[in-house]
Amino acid sequence: MNISTSRALVVGASGSLGRLIATDLRRAGAEVSLISRSGRLDNSLSELPHVVADLRNSASVTSALEQLAPPFDIVVNAAGVVAFGRLDELPNEVARELFDVNALGLLHLLHELPSRMREGGVVVNLTGVAADVTVLGLSAYGASKAAAKSALAVAAREWRSRKIRVLDVRAPHTETGLVTRALWGSAPNFGVGLAPEIVSERIRRAIEQDETLLTPDSFATP
Repeated sequence: MNISTSRALVVGASGSLGRLIATDLRRAGAEVSLISRSGRLDNSLSELPHVVADLRNSASVTSALEQLAPPFDIVVNAAGVVAFGRLDELPNEVARELFDVNALGLLHLLHELPSRMREGGVVVNLTGVAADVTVLGLSAYGASKAAAKSALAVAAREWRSRKIRVLDVRAPHTETGLVTRALWGSAPNFGVGLAPEIVSERIRRAIEQDETLLTPDSFATP
């Protein structure tokens, strides 16, 4: 895909990775629009078209997409929340929030995007390695990401006739600071994660090279 002639939308633009991805796409020549839940954007992105929306609310998603004047060539969903704790300890309302944002929020996007994408476009989701592994203290979070992974796999098959590509990004632990903003609980010791700049740059290359899946090995340095 030629990013320099594309119209891109980054959802979750107030987060570390969302900000970097928006910046990288813009630097590559894309016309970039943004959606965030908080409305707090980095100053470097403040002049870009921006709508505040809540992925948990389907009407909010529909309204935001319409305001940003589709069609799009690239849509990146970098929105997400995390929580830590045993299944018998994690409050039910926290588990619901994980699914509402990480899984149901993605479904709301996937429902709306086919009619708002150009042929040859790509939808990118930052699913994360948690969709593929079982880690103590991450059961509910991992389950929400596994649900997202399943939805993306089905969307990829359903959209082939529309020539819309799906790129599932299952990056390893990345130093975005998200673990310090957990909805509940304390993070286990993940060790030192990847620099978010490395993840963002790899995603940009995957968009350009028409890739459909990035696993942890995809981020290994040569």
